[in-house]
Amino acid sequence: MRQRLRSHMTFANVVSLAALFVALGGTAAAAVIVTDNSQVAPDTISGHKPPSGKHANIIAGSVNGQDVFENSLGGRVIAEPTLTGNARKLVFSGGFAELKKIRTVGPYTIKVSCSSSPTSTGFGLYVNGPVGTADYLFIQRSNDSTPGALDQPGIQSTTQQIPANQDTLIYELSASTGGDTGPGEFTRSAGTVMLRSGSVLIQLDLHVGADGNGQAPFSGLCILYGTGTLGT
Repeated sequence: MRQRLRSHMTFANVVSLAALFVALGGTAAAAVIVTDNSQVAPDTISGHKPPSGKHANIIAGSVNGQDVFENSLGGRVIAEPTLTGNARKLVFSGGFAELKKIRTVGPYTIKVSCSSSPTSTGFGLYVNGPVGTADYLFIQRSNDSTPGALDQPGIQSTTQQIPANQDTLIYELSASTGGDTGPGEFTRSAGTVMLRSGSVLIQLDLHVGADGNGQAPFSGLCILYGTGTLGT
Protein backbone atom coordinates (compact mmCIF):
# COMPACT_ATOMS: atom_id res chain seq x y z
CA MET A 1 0.00 0.00 0.00
CA ARG A 2 2.78 2.42 0.99
CA GLN A 3 4.76 1.39 -2.08
CA ARG A 4 1.72 1.99 -4.33
CA LEU A 5 1.15 5.48 -2.85
CA ARG A 6 4.80 6.37 -3.22
CA SER A 7 4.86 5.21 -6.83
CA HIS A 8 1.99 7.58 -7.69
CA MET A 9 3.53 10.65 -5.95
CA THR A 10 4.80 13.20 -8.43
CA PHE A 11 6.10 16.75 -8.05
CA ALA A 12 2.81 18.09 -9.40
CA ASN A 13 0.85 16.06 -6.87
CA VAL A 14 2.97 17.35 -3.97
CA VAL A 15 2.59 20.97 -5.07
CA SER A 16 -1.18 20.54 -5.52
CA LEU A 17 -1.53 18.96 -2.11
CA ALA A 18 0.48 21.74 -0.45
CA ALA A 19 -1.63 24.37 -2.17
CA LEU A 20 -4.77 22.64 -0.95
CA PHE A 21 -3.56 22.73 2.68
CA VAL A 22 -2.61 26.43 2.37
CA ALA A 23 -5.97 27.29 0.85
CA LEU A 24 -7.86 25.39 3.50
CA GLY A 25 -5.76 26.91 6.26
CA GLY A 26 -6.25 30.44 4.91
CA THR A 27 -9.99 29.96 4.60
CA ALA A 28 -10.21 28.59 8.11
CA ALA A 29 -8.21 31.48 9.54
CA ALA A 30 -10.29 34.08 7.74
CA ALA A 31 -13.47 32.52 9.07
CA VAL A 32 -12.44 33.06 12.73
CA ILE A 33 -14.13 36.23 14.03
CA VAL A 34 -13.88 37.25 17.69
CA THR A 35 -17.29 38.39 18.89
CA ASP A 36 -16.87 38.29 22.67
CA ASN A 37 -14.14 38.90 25.26
CA SER A 38 -14.48 35.30 26.47
CA GLN A 39 -13.02 34.13 23.15
CA VAL A 40 -9.71 35.87 23.86
CA ALA A 41 -7.32 34.25 26.33
CA PRO A 42 -5.87 36.46 29.09
CA ASP A 43 -2.57 38.22 28.39
CA THR A 44 -2.65 37.61 24.63
CA ILE A 45 -3.20 41.14 23.26
CA SER A 46 -0.80 43.99 23.97
CA GLY A 47 -0.39 47.60 22.96
CA HIS A 48 2.55 49.23 21.20
CA LYS A 49 4.79 48.69 24.26
CA PRO A 50 4.42 44.98 25.05
CA PRO A 51 6.26 43.28 27.94
CA SER A 52 9.73 41.95 27.27
CA GLY A 53 9.70 38.75 25.26
CA LYS A 54 6.26 39.31 23.74
CA HIS A 55 5.30 40.98 20.49
CA ALA A 56 2.51 43.47 19.95
CA ASN A 57 -0.67 41.90 18.61
CA ILE A 58 -2.09 45.31 17.70
CA ILE A 59 -0.64 46.93 14.59
CA ALA A 60 1.59 49.82 15.70
CA GLY A 61 -0.04 53.20 15.19
CA SER A 62 -3.43 51.70 14.35
CA VAL A 63 -5.12 52.79 17.60
CA ASN A 64 -6.00 56.48 18.02
CA GLY A 65 -8.73 58.69 19.47
CA GLN A 66 -11.38 57.21 17.17
CA ASP A 67 -10.91 53.85 18.90
CA VAL A 68 -11.53 55.27 22.40
CA PHE A 69 -15.07 55.71 23.69
CA GLU A 70 -15.98 59.35 24.27
CA ASN A 71 -15.27 60.57 27.84
CA SER A 72 -13.90 57.17 28.84
CA LEU A 73 -10.39 58.33 29.79
CA GLY A 74 -9.62 59.98 33.11
CA GLY A 75 -7.18 62.80 33.85
CA ARG A 76 -4.52 60.41 35.15
CA VAL A 77 -3.88 58.97 31.68
CA ILE A 78 -3.90 62.29 29.82
CA ALA A 79 -0.92 64.63 29.51
CA GLU A 80 -2.61 67.78 30.81
CA PRO A 81 -0.15 70.30 29.28
CA THR A 82 -1.24 69.07 25.83
CA LEU A 83 -4.82 70.21 26.45
CA THR A 84 -5.44 73.62 24.92
CA GLY A 85 -8.51 74.56 26.90
CA ASN A 86 -7.54 73.53 30.42
CA ALA A 87 -7.58 76.14 33.22
CA ARG A 88 -4.34 77.18 34.92
CA LYS A 89 -4.37 78.38 38.50
CA LEU A 90 -3.08 81.88 39.26
CA VAL A 91 -1.91 82.37 42.85
CA PHE A 92 0.11 85.04 44.66
CA SER A 93 0.08 85.98 48.32
CA GLY A 94 2.83 88.04 49.87
CA GLY A 95 4.57 91.33 50.38
CA PHE A 96 6.89 93.31 48.17
CA ALA A 97 7.35 91.93 44.67
CA GLU A 98 8.81 94.13 41.95
CA LEU A 99 7.53 91.97 39.09
CA LYS A 100 6.87 88.28 39.72
CA LYS A 101 5.90 85.73 37.06
CA ILE A 102 2.82 83.77 38.04
CA ARG A 103 1.93 81.59 35.04
CA THR A 104 1.91 81.38 31.27
CA VAL A 105 -1.51 80.92 29.68
CA GLY A 106 -1.43 80.45 25.93
CA PRO A 107 0.97 83.04 24.46
CA TYR A 108 0.71 85.41 27.44
CA THR A 109 2.80 85.41 30.62
CA ILE A 110 0.95 86.69 33.69
CA LYS A 111 2.93 88.74 36.24
CA VAL A 112 2.11 90.70 39.40
CA SER A 113 3.73 93.43 41.45
CA CYS A 114 3.20 94.41 45.08
CA SER A 115 4.48 97.69 46.45
CA SER A 116 4.21 99.39 49.81
CA SER A 117 4.99 102.81 51.22
CA PRO A 118 4.17 104.72 54.41
CA THR A 119 0.87 105.79 52.80
CA SER A 120 -0.36 102.96 50.56
CA THR A 121 -0.11 99.38 49.35
CA GLY A 122 -0.42 98.77 45.63
CA PHE A 123 -1.16 95.68 43.52
CA GLY A 124 -0.45 95.48 39.79
CA LEU A 125 -1.44 92.89 37.16
CA TYR A 126 0.81 92.65 34.09
CA VAL A 127 0.82 90.58 30.89
CA ASN A 128 3.59 89.98 28.36
CA GLY A 129 3.03 88.48 24.94
CA PRO A 130 1.96 89.26 21.37
CA VAL A 131 0.14 92.37 20.19
CA GLY A 132 -3.46 92.27 21.37
CA THR A 133 -6.11 93.86 23.52
CA ALA A 134 -7.18 93.52 27.15
CA ASP A 135 -10.76 94.08 28.31
CA TYR A 136 -11.62 93.91 31.98
CA LEU A 137 -14.53 94.45 34.32
CA PHE A 138 -14.03 94.43 38.10
CA ILE A 139 -16.24 95.07 41.12
CA GLN A 140 -14.21 96.74 43.87
CA ARG A 141 -14.90 97.04 47.61
CA SER A 142 -13.09 98.66 50.52
CA ASN A 143 -12.88 97.20 54.04
CA ASP A 144 -15.52 94.56 53.17
CA SER A 145 -18.16 97.23 53.71
CA THR A 146 -21.86 96.61 53.34
CA PRO A 147 -23.65 97.23 50.03
CA GLY A 148 -24.60 100.85 49.54
CA ALA A 149 -21.81 102.29 51.69
CA LEU A 150 -20.36 105.58 50.51
CA ASP A 151 -16.82 104.24 50.19
CA GLN A 152 -17.73 101.74 47.49
CA PRO A 153 -15.57 102.40 44.38
CA GLY A 154 -18.10 100.36 42.41
CA ILE A 155 -17.59 98.79 38.97
CA GLN A 156 -14.48 99.46 36.92
CA SER A 157 -14.04 98.54 33.25
CA THR A 158 -11.78 99.47 30.36
CA THR A 159 -10.16 98.31 27.12
CA GLN A 160 -6.51 98.83 26.30
CA GLN A 161 -3.90 97.79 23.77
CA ILE A 162 -1.18 95.26 24.54
CA PRO A 163 2.14 96.00 22.76
CA ALA A 164 4.31 93.08 21.68
CA ASN A 165 6.67 91.48 24.19
CA GLN A 166 6.44 94.16 26.88
CA ASP A 167 5.39 93.95 30.52
CA THR A 168 2.09 95.80 30.25
CA LEU A 169 0.13 96.95 33.29
CA ILE A 170 -3.46 95.79 32.82
CA TYR A 171 -5.06 96.41 36.22
CA GLU A 172 -4.02 97.98 39.51
CA LEU A 173 -5.49 98.23 42.98
CA SER A 174 -4.39 100.25 46.03
CA ALA A 175 -5.21 100.54 49.71
CA SER A 176 -4.35 103.30 52.13
CA THR A 177 -2.17 102.41 55.10
CA GLY A 178 -3.93 104.97 57.24
CA GLY A 179 -0.65 106.49 58.40
CA ASP A 180 -1.06 108.34 61.69
CA THR A 181 -4.81 108.80 61.24
CA GLY A 182 -5.94 105.28 62.06
CA PRO A 183 -6.07 101.73 60.66
CA GLY A 184 -5.38 101.11 57.01
CA GLU A 185 -7.73 99.87 54.30
CA PHE A 186 -8.22 96.44 52.90
CA THR A 187 -9.32 96.81 49.29
CA ARG A 188 -10.37 93.86 47.20
CA SER A 189 -11.89 93.35 43.77
CA ALA A 190 -13.16 90.48 41.66
CA GLY A 191 -13.69 90.33 37.94
CA THR A 192 -12.68 89.08 34.52
CA VAL A 193 -9.92 90.05 32.11
CA MET A 194 -10.23 89.01 28.46
CA LEU A 195 -6.97 88.89 26.49
CA ARG A 196 -7.25 88.68 22.72
CA SER A 197 -4.60 88.37 20.02
CA GLY A 198 -5.86 87.41 16.56
CA SER A 199 -7.84 84.18 16.96
CA VAL A 200 -6.42 83.55 20.47
CA LEU A 201 -8.76 84.31 23.38
CA ILE A 202 -7.80 83.97 27.05
CA GLN A 203 -10.09 84.50 30.03
CA LEU A 204 -8.67 85.42 33.45
CA ASP A 205 -11.12 85.08 36.34
CA LEU A 206 -9.53 86.86 39.28
CA HIS A 207 -9.92 87.81 42.93
CA VAL A 208 -7.28 90.37 43.98
CA GLY A 209 -6.61 92.34 47.13
CA ALA A 210 -4.36 95.02 48.61
CA ASP A 211 -3.97 95.23 52.39
CA GLY A 212 -2.70 98.42 54.01
CA ASN A 213 -3.09 97.22 57.58
CA GLY A 214 0.47 96.01 58.07
CA GLN A 215 2.97 97.62 60.37
CA ALA A 216 4.45 100.79 58.89
CA PRO A 217 6.42 101.77 57.00
CA PHE A 218 6.86 99.03 54.36
CA SER A 219 4.72 95.99 55.11
CA GLY A 220 1.89 95.87 52.57
CA LEU A 221 0.28 92.59 51.56
CA CYS A 222 -1.16 91.67 48.15
CA ILE A 223 -3.18 88.63 47.06
CA LEU A 224 -4.22 87.10 43.77
CA TYR A 225 -6.37 84.00 43.36
CA GLY A 226 -7.85 82.93 40.07
CA THR A 227 -7.68 80.89 36.91
CA GLY A 228 -6.62 81.48 33.33
CA THR A 229 -8.26 79.55 30.48
CA LEU A 230 -7.28 79.40 26.82
CA GLY A 231 -10.38 79.23 24.66
CA THR A 232 -10.58 76.50 22.02
